[in-house]
Amino acid sequence: MVDSLPVVNAPDLKVRKTLGRTYLDENRVEEAAQLFSAILQDYPDDVDSLVAMGNLYLAAGEGEQARRFYERALWLDPHNEELRRQIEKAWSESWNLHNQPLPNDPASVGHLLQRLTGWQKEISEEELNRAAGILYRILHAENPAAEIAERLDEMDEILPALLEINIRQAQADGNAEIEEALRALQSAIQTQMAGRNDPVNQPAGDEQALPFGQWKVLLLESEVFGRSNRLALLEAALQQAGAVVERDLSACWQEGGLPDLMIAPNPHLRPENLEGIVRLTGMGVPLLVDLETDFEQLPVNHPAYADFGLGTPARGKAYASALLLADCITVPSALQAESLRSAGRPAVYVPDGWMRTNFLWLQEGEPRQTVHLGWVANPSQSEDLASIRRAVVRVMREFPQTRLVVIGDYQAYHLFDILPENRRMYLPMTGVEEFPYLLEQVDILMIPLRNHPYNDSISDQILVEAGIKAIPWVGSPVVPFSRWMAGGRLAGSIDEWHLHLRELVMDSDHRQGMGMMGRKMALSRESSELSVLWLRILEQTIRSASPVKPAEHGRQTA
Repeated sequence: MVDSLPVVNAPDLKVRKTLGRTYLDENRVEEAAQLFSAILQDYPDDVDSLVAMGNLYLAAGEGEQARRFYERALWLDPHNEELRRQIEKAWSESWNLHNQPLPNDPASVGHLLQRLTGWQKEISEEELNRAAGILYRILHAENPAAEIAERLDEMDEILPALLEINIRQAQADGNAEIEEALRALQSAIQTQMAGRNDPVNQPAGDEQALPFGQWKVLLLESEVFGRSNRLALLEAALQQAGAVVERDLSACWQEGGLPDLMIAPNPHLRPENLEGIVRLTGMGVPLLVDLETDFEQLPVNHPAYADFGLGTPARGKAYASALLLADCITVPSALQAESLRSAGRPAVYVPDGWMRTNFLWLQEGEPRQTVHLGWVANPSQSEDLASIRRAVVRVMREFPQTRLVVIGDYQAYHLFDILPENRRMYLPMTGVEEFPYLLEQVDILMIPLRNHPYNDSISDQILVEAGIKAIPWVGSPVVPFSRWMAGGRLAGSIDEWHLHLRELVMDSDHRQGMGMMGRKMALSRESSELSVLWLRILEQTIRSASPVKPAEHGRQTA
């Protein structure tokens, strides 16, 4: 048994890792996973074992978990380029990351083994109780054979649970050989059942996906205060697919053809569209609502609340009604998606990104002798920047080559009137297209955010943008930053802010290395990568919302 191996010294560690690699070479994944997991219990900083567990999770399709092992290993071995490539692979497997301890506990490893060995379904206690009850009735029946014959249909369903009962009994009896044989049988049965029930393996039938080029999409653009980067990404996906995009709600009635899909970004910003939305959904047109941020958590004192908040009855009604009617709700925050789903809403996490078609993102800035500490007004507020003012001033006094760049908030700029004017610079906010140029003026991005539920549910877009420009960052330990991590450092106190800023100012190689790590991560958020996700969600919304096929929708009249 793996657990019986003694743990005493480094030579023992070498032997155990050699054995683990042998297991992997022989495709004995169960033994390998259990062994490397046990090694990490004793040697949590062993890079080889961290990479091995990451590889196993990645092979199981658990990119989210794999990436966390790889990042821990990269932190211990920062010059390992292969690890950086593995992190990129892991990211492509998962959009949703969780800031939790490494999944090296027995339950997590058990789940990993289920994925690796083909188990598609964990057996619940309810299923075990049902199987135990049936087994009891069979054993105590006057005619057990007849009882089994009457329950043949049920026996097929409960067979994995019956095996699990016997596996647990073998564990209790200490009979490892029987336990191993039963687990192999259980794995084979569940793999067979999963293959039989997998929709991918089923005949296609009549319902086939209609090519996007034949779809008509009504896009109710509601960005009345300027076009957002998120809407541009969504439109790029539709354009890439060749879908016909309409923007005039009234045209639906005039032309006599219903759209195949209706998309309402931030629907509360144009409450006047609500009547048309209700009418079209009543006719069977599926509705996708996209929310740019968590408007329900947006603080009343936030600078954006007056323009984007739910503070008026009309906006509140439009928002609540649209969410109630929506067949799908897309949001840029994993935490926001989880919150909506817990409330019974059909929410999906679609991350924010960037567009290569804007050449300013890939344009290299001019080299300079100074080091610019930068802050961007959105989603931050001047009160957030004020919370780290002391650390920023201290660093700038220690290093005369530093300059402060404040983007988009003149009030925040005046927080640093104590500094000479030649040590600070204010830049007004520009549109989406010109924003990359503003970031070029920054060498170290500061993103302080106070402890508030809204800040835990914001998008990580600012980190993506910093990554593309290879700008290292220091930010508060809010959920989206903790989940991203690449290219930056988290600071939870004034001392940590001072420490991380000082470290980045002093070491240009470290600054460059951090920036490149962020860039590699951000490459996965380019619009062509996100288009695949967007189009899959749009297709699922159309196909699942109504029994009427998209082709039939387009020919209907109002």
